[in-house]
Amino acid sequence: MMSTIKLRASLCAPLLFFISSAAFSAEEMDYEPPSLFEKAFYDEGKLDLNTSLYIRHRAVKDPTTGKYGLGPAGIQNQTGNIALSYISGYYKDVIGFDFWGNANIKLGHTVGQSEILYYDYQCGQAGKFSPCEKSYMAVSVAALKLKLGEENANFKLAAGYTPINSGTIKSSWGLNPHAFRGFDGALTIDDLKLTYAWADRFKNDWSRDFKPMTTSWHQNNAAGLDNNGGTMKAGKIIDYIHTAGAIYNFGNTVLDLGYGEGKDYRRNWQAQVERNDTLSNDFSLRSKLFYQGARYNEKLSGISDPATEYYVGIGFNLSHHNTVWSLGYSQNYAPNTGDYNFRLTPWANSDKRDYQPTLSQLEDFNVSGARAVRLGVSYNFADFQLPELTLASAVTYGWHVVTDVSKTRGERQYDGKMTSMDFSARYLVADGPAKGLSFTLLPALLRTTDSNYKTDRNDVKFIVGYSMNVF
Repeated sequence: MMSTIKLRASLCAPLLFFISSAAFSAEEMDYEPPSLFEKAFYDEGKLDLNTSLYIRHRAVKDPTTGKYGLGPAGIQNQTGNIALSYISGYYKDVIGFDFWGNANIKLGHTVGQSEILYYDYQCGQAGKFSPCEKSYMAVSVAALKLKLGEENANFKLAAGYTPINSGTIKSSWGLNPHAFRGFDGALTIDDLKLTYAWADRFKNDWSRDFKPMTTSWHQNNAAGLDNNGGTMKAGKIIDYIHTAGAIYNFGNTVLDLGYGEGKDYRRNWQAQVERNDTLSNDFSLRSKLFYQGARYNEKLSGISDPATEYYVGIGFNLSHHNTVWSLGYSQNYAPNTGDYNFRLTPWANSDKRDYQPTLSQLEDFNVSGARAVRLGVSYNFADFQLPELTLASAVTYGWHVVTDVSKTRGERQYDGKMTSMDFSARYLVADGPAKGLSFTLLPALLRTTDSNYKTDRNDVKFIVGYSMNVF
C-alpha cells in the first residue's frame, strides 16, 4: 500500500496511568487516503507480465508424390513471447488508459508464415519477393478510455490503438491482441447495449505497424517487388470500416445484432441468439444460432454483379458434471470467392464470428458451398483431483465443397469433401508458486477430396504460457 497510517502514542510509560480508557478509545489516528490519480492508475489498475513459448509444425501433402513435408503452406516455427499488459481504472471515475506492448522472438530456423512473427517480404536480393519471418517489438494497444454514468446506465468509449468489439467486428488474437486505429463506443441502459465503432488502420501479430486496410493479401507491403519475372501489385485502399450493434439480455437468452461496412468494398449484417438452460441438477444446455449475410461492392472488390451471400450455423453444448458434449452444423453460399468472407475487408481481421459451430484448428469450414457437421467432447479431470487438466477431441465432416475455386457461379461444381480431427490437452496451474503456468498441446489433421481449396495436412502446436500479476 502506498498510503500510510501513522499512530501516535506516548513514549512515557508512567503517563499511561493518568490516561483514562476513554482517552484510549479516542486515540488519535491520521489517515492519508490515496490520491484520485493513485487510486485509478495503481490501486484499481492491473499490470501483468505475460510470457509464452510457441512451437508449431505443419506438414502438407505433396499432390504429386503423396509425401508430407514443409512444402507450400507448410509451417515450422518456434517463437518466444514477452508482453506487458496494463489496464487502468478510471480517474475521477471518468478517464483511463490501456496498454499492451510485446516482443516476439524468433528461436532458430522457421519455415512458412506462422502468423506469429513479423513477416518481411524482402529478405533476399533487393527488389525481389523473398519473404521470411523475423523477431520484432511492437505496441498493439495504447488507448484512452472514457466512462460516463452509473453501472446500469453508462457510456463507454475507447479510442486510439484499441481492440474493437462492436456490431460485426471483434478483434482476434495471436500471441498478442490484434487491434485497430479508431474508436469503439457503447451505450448501456439496463439490459440493452448499443454500440458503434470506426477504424482506418489495423495491426496483427505478423506486422510491426498499424497499416491501411487494402484489397491485397500482403497489405501492400510487397507492392512493386519482382516475383519470378512478374510484379507484385498494390491493392486498393479501403478508407475505413465501421459498424453498429445492439445486444439485449433477456435473462437466459441474449440477442446480438450487427451491421457493418468496409467503405466501397463489402457490407455485412448478422444476428446471434444464445440461450442457456438448466435441464436438471446434473445437466445444462447452451444453444446458439448464428446468421450472417453479406454483399460485395463492385467498386473495390472487382466482383461484377455480386450476389448476396450468407453463412448460418447452429450448435449445442450439453454439460454434465465435468463433461461437455458439443454438436454443430453450418452451411454457406459464396458463389464468387473461394470461401465465405466474414470480414469487411479481405485480409484484416475485421469480423466478429464469436460462434462458428463447425470451426476446427485447420479449417473454418466456410469454404464456398460447404455444409458441415461437428461432434466434440471435452472432459475436466476434477473427479480425479486434477481440475487443472482438460482433454478434448472433435471430428468435423464437410460436404458440398467447391471443386475448383478458380471457377465462379454457374461454372462451379460442389463435389468436394473435407474431414478434420482435432485434439487438445490443457493444463493450468491454479495455485502455489507456479500459479499462472499453463501447457497446451493441439494436434490436428485435415483430409480433403475432390477439391483444390486445400491439400491434406497434419499439424501440431505446443504452447507454454506464464502470466504474473505485478500489481
